[in-house]
Amino acid sequence: MTTLNDQTDTLHDELGEQGIDREQLKTTGFGIEEHYELQERKNYKTDPEPIFAGFDGTHSLELRLPVDTDLLNRVLMAVADSETDARFPLSFTIRDPTRIKRKMLAAGVREARADAEAMAEAAGASLGAVLHIDYTWNEVHFTSEVTYSAPEMSEGHSAMPDIEPNSISGSEEVRVQWELVQA
Repeated sequence: MTTLNDQTDTLHDELGEQGIDREQLKTTGFGIEEHYELQERKNYKTDPEPIFAGFDGTHSLELRLPVDTDLLNRVLMAVADSETDARFPLSFTIRDPTRIKRKMLAAGVREARADAEAMAEAAGASLGAVLHIDYTWNEVHFTSEVTYSAPEMSEGHSAMPDIEPNSISGSEEVRVQWELVQA
């Protein structure tokens, strides 16, 4: 446990040298598991079982950063060069998903209206008042995952590879019912 705490403190210090406050690094998980050392066993009936060697601890942390390639590269190099043996995935998301979700809903209603107007016109009618709007709530995740492995970030690399997150996409479903007005 002491080793894990020391590694976490070291990581805090190393990230602090890159301008990251301790409060920015948040715990998202913590676990302790038994650790056994395996022995070569030629005969599973007579050879000894694995030997209990202690416990392994994991401390999962999250760090949210603005879109700043220089800062991201410095932080990733600090983690890669760290003696803490930290492993990490990267994910990119948007800061304000509510704003994007509302834009998607508005675009959906505009598209539904354009489609309904085309169908009404073909039927010799026009759209009247909105009679009903049905919206099915969906949880939309605006995340793009990137995975790097330790060899890509080993010592000797003067800079991190250029990181270009994949486009983030989402969808919402809106059903709108209009009154038809005969021409």
